[in-house]
Amino acid sequence: MGFIDKKGNIVIPLIYNLSDEFSEGLVAVHKNGKGGYLNKAGQTIIPFDYDQVDSFLDGKAYVYKDGEGYFIDKRGQRLN
Repeated sequence: MGFIDKKGNIVIPLIYNLSDEFSEGLVAVHKNGKGGYLNKAGQTIIPFDYDQVDSFLDGKAYVYKDGEGYFIDKRGQRLN
């Protein structure tokens, strides 16, 4: 999976296994069995360290890693 613009140009390479929709400027994607987050330019904003990633809502996203689920902010910092 990847992303193209309205003219059909590849904006984010078609190299991801799973993808969500963009939410709050970021998209949750999986590559090689791990999830992370990209911006609209295709830059990795939050590294591919997670077993599962969900879309951002109200500035936070639910992630799952090493048998534990928790929320992170848009910098990838764990929230309490």
